[in-house]
Amino acid sequence: MRMDREALYALLRARKIPFEEVTHPAVWNMEELHALRLPEEERILKNLFLRDDKKRRYYLVSLDGGQTADLKALRQILDSRPLSFAGAADLERLLGLQPGQVTPLGALRAPAGTVTVVLDASLRGQTVGVHPLENTATIFLDLDDLAALLEDQGVPVVWCPLS
Repeated sequence: MRMDREALYALLRARKIPFEEVTHPAVWNMEELHALRLPEEERILKNLFLRDDKKRRYYLVSLDGGQTADLKALRQILDSRPLSFAGAADLERLLGLQPGQVTPLGALRAPAGTVTVVLDASLRGQTVGVHPLENTATIFLDLDDLAALLEDQGVPVVWCPLS
């Protein structure tokens, strides 16, 4: 069985990682999320699920919600083949998520070593908001804690200058 929201919360508590949950109606994109006017919405990350042109390497990229990602620059930083957005089928198969539910925590569901999480280095040490495996809530936690949790669970994490 894949990890669900309650199992994620149990893992966070077991690791003594503080987090704050805000529940809300389901949102499918950043525009819908901003329309909710959540507290601290400026801290909520934008998440992109990318793949290389051979579908060999997958990346879950998390960056400031107001930023756009330059895939050509990211390709060079990651020393990757050309990058594009992964399709809904790959998202479901690897992370058990639908478009609009993408979160770096989804990598906890991926088969070992298949998805690398790429985090914006300019956000180190900051509190950020991400979906807790569902798009009906946002949790706020320290990005360094999130990265350490992923790495402890065997998920490769790369810090890159994305902004």
